[in-house]
Amino acid sequence: MDKRGRINLAAFNAHAETLCAHPRFAEARARFCADVPARWMETPLQRWLIADTGGLAVALCIAGMHRLFAEQGAQQQMIINTLTAAGVASAARVRSLVEQLEYRGGITIEPSPHDRRARRLVPTDLLAQTHLSWLESVLPAVAMVCNLPPIPAASEARQELANRYVTSIIMRQSMDGFTIYDGFPEMAAFLERRQGYLLMLDIAATGETTVPLNRSDTARRYAVSPQHVSALLGHAEEQGWLSRAGKGLIHLSPDFAHRLNIWVARELAIVGLWLTTKLGRE
Repeated sequence: MDKRGRINLAAFNAHAETLCAHPRFAEARARFCADVPARWMETPLQRWLIADTGGLAVALCIAGMHRLFAEQGAQQQMIINTLTAAGVASAARVRSLVEQLEYRGGITIEPSPHDRRARRLVPTDLLAQTHLSWLESVLPAVAMVCNLPPIPAASEARQELANRYVTSIIMRQSMDGFTIYDGFPEMAAFLERRQGYLLMLDIAATGETTVPLNRSDTARRYAVSPQHVSALLGHAEEQGWLSRAGKGLIHLSPDFAHRLNIWVARELAIVGLWLTTKLGRE
């Protein structure tokens, strides 16, 4: 990252490859793939956000825009324009997700102080705590493979750090066109399905090409049906990414197993680079 937090994609990809060779990468991968799903399932709001990546995109966009434009706030039309331009969702879907996010206590909706016809979307403390919870869930794994600067211990300082990170995500996507999913259609396919992201992390945890996966236990852990887990695996099998071997085992193609490793490394890298850039010069 440069001083403005912009990402050089080639350098970022090379850094992720380097992390895969780190002596503690296997330990960091296992920690990340265990801690992140456990944390996302802690509250009803978190479970909803990670189950529906559209809802998560709306929540991140609202939080980032609210911080970027403090005076006018995150206006609904602004969120619609941003997410429809990025191809995340249609205007109607964004409106529906905003309503669901309000219903679940993630935001409040109020008239804009500058235009009474506009709707201003305000993140609640509950949503802010969700962002902090996520950051704290990834820090132990990131610290294993990245030489991080000291992380603030005070909860208020950590909350501000999480808020700034969310804002950075929105800036990179809206201004630089960068997303961590670039060049990874397999991961995007998992993310498009309910709790697909968490299932993908389960599969990635060991780094092996043969992975134990109990359909009933996985369904119970992520509050979905066993049939839903089977459907997720079935789609991946159709794409040639894995095969189901029976007896609670799945076999990953060598290429898919390698790309899962790179994916986890990218998740660790983006947080590690951002923290080093922001905290290392303060």
